Formats: sequence, C-alpha cells, structure tokens
Amino acid sequence: MPASPDRAIGGASALDSFLSELRASHLGPSDVTVIGHSYGSLVVGEAAQNEHFAADNIVLVGSPGAGVEFASQLQVAPGHVLVGANGGDKVVIGSDIAGLPKDLPGLPRQGIFGTDPSDRSFGATRLPTGGSSAGATGSAPYLNHDYFHIGSQSLQNMAAIVAGHPGAIV
Repeated sequence: MPASPDRAIGGASALDSFLSELRASHLGPSDVTVIGHSYGSLVVGEAAQNEHFAADNIVLVGSPGAGVEFASQLQVAPGHVLVGANGGDKVVIGSDIAGLPKDLPGLPRQGIFGTDPSDRSFGATRLPTGGSSAGATGSAPYLNHDYFHIGSQSLQNMAAIVAGHPGAIV
C-alpha cells in the first residue's frame, strides 16, 4: 500500500489548533519551534501551509517530504526552516530508486511527499546532525531514530533552536 498523506492532514489540523491555542495563552513574545521527524515532517509541513501558522521555526529531520516543493511555501520567515538528514536515512526515495544519481544537477531529489527537504532546491537551512554521509557514526549505524539520542549533535542543535540560540548550533 503506497504511503498516504491522509493522517498527516488530520494531524496538521490538530497541530494548527494546538499552536494557535498555545500562542493565545502566552502573554508577551515567545519563540515557538515545531520539530517534525519522519512522517511527522509531513504533518508539520501541512500545518505550516496555513497562513495563520503560529510557529516561528520549523525543524525537519529524517523527512520523506513536507508536502511542498519549497521551504518558502511554509509560513515562517525565510531562513527559519531547518533540515537534518543523514546518508543512513531510509525514508527519502525518488531519484535513488529510479537509478539516477542523488545529486543530479538541476533535478531536485524527490521524497515521498514533495521535494526532499535536504535537497538544496528546497531552500531550507542545513542543520548539522553528526551523522555521516555513509550512514554511520562510530561503529553503530546512524538510523532514522538516532536524531534524538542523548548527547548527539542533532539533539544538541535542535535544542539550540528550541531555546532560541541558533548561534549555538555546532
């Protein structure tokens, strides 16, 4: 059965409502970051297409696509869409499956749900994750779920964004 965006669309509606209520319940300025991991990046991408999207930053990691072709289609300021990806990720498909090189000039890699957010043509800021392009860190394979391992570069960098300290990204 092919991957479907149906559940992400429902989840996007719930996320959008939650963010609106969160924003309304806080007095004063706040900086809200939404992180989408794997299929969750499609949920975030669907919600972020709403012109009233109530987050300031979007982080996508291990993403099969965000439901759009370009980061500029998401309702956050330019430069506030960040993406982390590693060579060991098994979620991004498209040109690899078709037998084409991953970085064929002029041809964006396709994820399951739109342009691969880690492709330069998508327009997101690259978030260093510490995962090797060969798909390994040390002796352990760097799999899709390793973005959130305690002490990992990816988790440290996501924490810097959430804390409002993008200058602390390593």
